[in-house]
Amino acid sequence: MPAPVKWIPLKDEYAQLRAVMWRSVADRYRGRLADGQHVVARGTLTIYEPRGDLQMVISSIRLTGEGALKQAFEALKRRLALEGLFDPARKRPLRPIPRTVGIVTSNTGAVIRDMLTIFARRYPAVRVVVAPVRVQGDGAADEIAAAIRRFNRLDPSHEQRPDVLIVGRGGGSLEDLWAFNEETVARAIHASGIPVVSAVGHETDTTISDLVADVRAGTPSMAAEMVVPSIPDLETAMLGRLQHAEYRLHRLLDRLRNRLDGAVRAQAFHQPGQRIQRLAQRNDELTMRMDRATDLNLRRTGDRTEALVDRLRALDPLRPLAGGFALVERGAHVVRSASHLSPGDPVTLRFHDGLAGATIDQVFRASG
Repeated sequence: MPAPVKWIPLKDEYAQLRAVMWRSVADRYRGRLADGQHVVARGTLTIYEPRGDLQMVISSIRLTGEGALKQAFEALKRRLALEGLFDPARKRPLRPIPRTVGIVTSNTGAVIRDMLTIFARRYPAVRVVVAPVRVQGDGAADEIAAAIRRFNRLDPSHEQRPDVLIVGRGGGSLEDLWAFNEETVARAIHASGIPVVSAVGHETDTTISDLVADVRAGTPSMAAEMVVPSIPDLETAMLGRLQHAEYRLHRLLDRLRNRLDGAVRAQAFHQPGQRIQRLAQRNDELTMRMDRATDLNLRRTGDRTEALVDRLRALDPLRPLAGGFALVERGAHVVRSASHLSPGDPVTLRFHDGLAGATIDQVFRASG
């Protein structure tokens, strides 16, 4: 059997009863219980055998009394604020036109009927999925938190997965609303992947759920008004967009009409022959200029070509042969010096108009 956290004396003005709370239960109430608080405890009466004492094993405990509840509210509020559960930066906007709305509340009473009536009046196309829970008393907080988690476990493609969750109940005393001040509900809202609207009690009531939720609604009816648009509002918005589009279209047509009017008023529009004549004259001028430039370039190119030919002719090694000179070749080589020849060497004499064979008889060297 698990060890108790401590013995807790429960007493009123008439009697006292020893009680014990096991650790698994006590962890749910850590930091919220103190001496002198008014509580309603549920549990099982047993006999503590070592002493034969009657005792109560507490399974749940609920604070009562305005002062004790306010103290517990402020203590939890401070602790969760330090953890960042109320940070405005993490709050998400609501979808403008949701396909599915999930509601976590009691399925009896005026609250759910009022919300369904508002949905039917404002936007009947919306799908509403209700997770009925107890909204006060022992175990209510656990049911509310479990319903929030069930909605979040639905696959995003599931038709019953909401685009927004409304979590709340109608008005009541601080004790009646206490389930929405429980830490388990606050953490379920904080962990929700679906935006949550908290709608608990009246506008003057503030709960921990209101502080954690993405959006706070003053009442459940206000939450229903908030999460879906009304058909008349949609029609007005659509009409406004159509009027704006029509206005922009008219402005575009006006600009195009002005441009067309300007073109019609232009001289070229009324006297196209003159415009064509000017263009033809301009074309003739450009053609003449191009022809002159082409002739000049051709003449310059011809002159440069003739000069290059003259230079090539001057560099022709056979050109002197036309003046009576001859080249002496031995084999495939030109003989450039008498010292390269010996008597008896066969040579070829190359003239400008043919070849002649010869043999060297003597070699005369120029005297120094």
